[in-house]
Amino acid sequence: LIGSTAAVIPRVIVEESLGDDYMGGLQANLRQWVLTIGVSGISTEENVGVARIRIKQRILKIAEEGFDDAAVKGTLNKLDMRFREQSSQGAPLGVKMFKDVLTTWTYDEDPRKALSYSKVFASLKAEIEENGQGVLLQMITR
Repeated sequence: LIGSTAAVIPRVIVEESLGDDYMGGLQANLRQWVLTIGVSGISTEENVGVARIRIKQRILKIAEEGFDDAAVKGTLNKLDMRFREQSSQGAPLGVKMFKDVLTTWTYDEDPRKALSYSKVFASLKAEIEENGQGVLLQMITR
C-alpha cells in the first residue's frame, strides 16, 4: 500500500495532488498491525479531510476489486529477495532478529517462531499463487 512510489497510497497522493510528499509504514510487531501515513504540503485543514477520504476510498476500492496482478507479483519478488539476502535494512542483523523475536515472545508465543519468517512468507506466496489475492484483501479489511 505504501512501500514504493508505485504503491496505491503514494499514487493517489500524486494523482489527486493531495500533498507534496508522504511518509509512512506498517508496524507489524503488535497483535493489531498499525499502518501510519503522513502527508506533507496539505494547505488547509479541510484538505486534510479530503486527503483522508480519498485515500480511504482508494483502499476500499482495492478491497473490492483487488490489486494489480503485476504489482502483487513484483512486490512478492522484492520481498522474496529481501528475505533471501537477510536484509536488516540498515540496522545490525542481530538487532533486527532480536526485535523479531520480541514480537512473538511478548505475546507468550515461541520466540523461535519469529525467526522462521522465510517459511511463513513462502507459504503466503504459494497461497497467493494458487488461490489469488484473497488473503491479501482479507488483511486490508480486518
